[in-house]
Amino acid sequence: MKKQTTCPCGCGTNITPGFALIREDIIKATEKTPGFYYKSTSLARCAKHNKEIGGKPNSGHVRGVADDVETLTSQARYALIKVLILYGITRIFINFERNIVHWDIGKQSDGYFQKCIGKD
Repeated sequence: MKKQTTCPCGCGTNITPGFALIREDIIKATEKTPGFYYKSTSLARCAKHNKEIGGKPNSGHVRGVADDVETLTSQARYALIKVLILYGITRIFINFERNIVHWDIGKQSDGYFQKCIGKD
């Protein structure tokens, strides 16, 4: 499964090479879970595109170190989160309204967690 990793606007902004390696390992690990299909809904974004879609200015997506993964069932969320934890990923956020799990390897808070739970 090959997912475009560049910004959807066509500017060429891409995920970082280190994030690409970690992401590939996580995709391979989740493929071992029956019924789970790794589908990214958002990867790299340039600052302009990020602003246009209402993203946070310091988002991990802008820094090329974040992924939003569609998880339509609780089993899919569990499978992904289990693998992320096993790989040492600690920035994991669930958006139940959009059925996605956001994960990144950034250190700076981008406000995503507060947005997901409805607090500022």
